[in-house]
Amino acid sequence: MPFECWFLRWMRHYTKSRFSDYFMPRVTRLGDYGALWIVMALVMLCFRRTRQPAVQMLLALAVESLLCNTLLKPLIGRPRPFELSSRVRPLIPPPSDRSFPSGHTASSIAAAASLWLAGSPLWKAALPMALLIAWSRMYICVHFVTDILGGIGTGLLSAALGKALMERLRR
Repeated sequence: MPFECWFLRWMRHYTKSRFSDYFMPRVTRLGDYGALWIVMALVMLCFRRTRQPAVQMLLALAVESLLCNTLLKPLIGRPRPFELSSRVRPLIPPPSDRSFPSGHTASSIAAAASLWLAGSPLWKAALPMALLIAWSRMYICVHFVTDILGGIGTGLLSAALGKALMERLRR
């Protein structure tokens, strides 16, 4: 983990700006509780063409929440970067849950990937936003790079399971 703390400090040193210090905490808040993705799915439910991808996305988000918050975070129990190094300071109030995997990243990737798996062109807009939310979690110093990678993996798995659940519901 010393390498990962070093990486966070290095990344902040070379990407830090007043604009990013203002912007990134706001970007990260879009991912709180999967709110951006839930609102997007609720809007999509209002239109016949996007109803099926919306349901699939909500299923993926439900799977992701169970995997991250009920299973992986408590089981792995990894401390956050600022808990391990006094030289790493978060730009938001410190989260109280565990670090691995990044739930913000997992829900964002689950949403974008589920749209792709459902054949919705909306994934093209969702993916850059999902990646920006993931980057923001490192930028604000509340996750290690491996937490982000774990979130990506969890999100992809959640999207695949959401698709499987959707296919089962259709039958």
